[in-house]
Amino acid sequence: MEKFEFSPVDTWVVPSALAFAEADNTSSPYFYILIDYQELITDNEIYRYKRTVEKINDESRIEDASLFIAELQDSNHQIVFHSVEIIRNGERFSVLHKDKISVHQREKSLENHVTDKMITVSLSIDDLRVGDIIDYQATTITYADEHPLQGKFYYSLFWLRWGCAVDRQRIRIINRSSQSIDIQECPTDSSMGRITTLTVLPNENYEKEYRDLRPVVFENIVPNWVWPDFLLATTQAAWHELSAYLFHYYESNDIYQKDLKLDEWVVFGPNETIEDKIMKTLRFVQNDIRYKGEHHGIFTHTPKKPSEVAKNRYGDCKDKANLLVALSF
Repeated sequence: MEKFEFSPVDTWVVPSALAFAEADNTSSPYFYILIDYQELITDNEIYRYKRTVEKINDESRIEDASLFIAELQDSNHQIVFHSVEIIRNGERFSVLHKDKISVHQREKSLENHVTDKMITVSLSIDDLRVGDIIDYQATTITYADEHPLQGKFYYSLFWLRWGCAVDRQRIRIINRSSQSIDIQECPTDSSMGRITTLTVLPNENYEKEYRDLRPVVFENIVPNWVWPDFLLATTQAAWHELSAYLFHYYESNDIYQKDLKLDEWVVFGPNETIEDKIMKTLRFVQNDIRYKGEHHGIFTHTPKKPSEVAKNRYGDCKDKANLLVALSF
């Protein structure tokens, strides 16, 4: 599969009109005239269309705004570029050129013995100037494959507050799957009220627009787990539903291996107590199975079979935990 392609905007996307005259904010290095998310969910694909229209007010923003980055799973993700244009003095010109797009595999945690095979697709933009407006449109596609979740389980999180002002933000979700989608709008300021939940049934759509969003400002002492307001959309309403789904998936694929023989891997003396055996089994998994994370393909969410982990003498957190459970039966 080619990691990126060029194509016009799909017909399921409803274009958003721009009103440049209404959008004028010079109080920050940049602001968004429009952030438009439209997502189409089927049983075997998820299409995520995104359009951002950004005004550059200060040179400090030019470096970051000149590089668009998309991170994709190696096996079943793809990005389709529709258009990237600069609007300068009322005139539009394209800056979407194939020779400005690069594809990299960056193993950012390799020194920690973790691989993820994520692909980075980057687009470099030349000659960006203060006063320019960048109009970016692309769709990221996730295809269902052997992975238990990707392309089959829908999850999207949309920020409703940004580090800069946003004149207009739109969220549109088209459910063409056989599952219902639960949408939760989650304000992080308790004074704004309780979380509201809406269910989008199969063959129904959801759409909401936000205007004049003020930037969120966090003090330096605020921990990084503090989030601004957000909207969450999922095809499972609760964690126990997802847990039950994965349990049956693992069981049907013999991930648990309840017939694994403990004495094939751990040697016990004739007079050891049950406490001794538990401690020796725990130390075998903890000390003799080195940590190595292969967080790609089905193994992002699926542990390897315990016999494979014990034989190879390596695994990540879920591999080692699953091996300990199998040896404890």
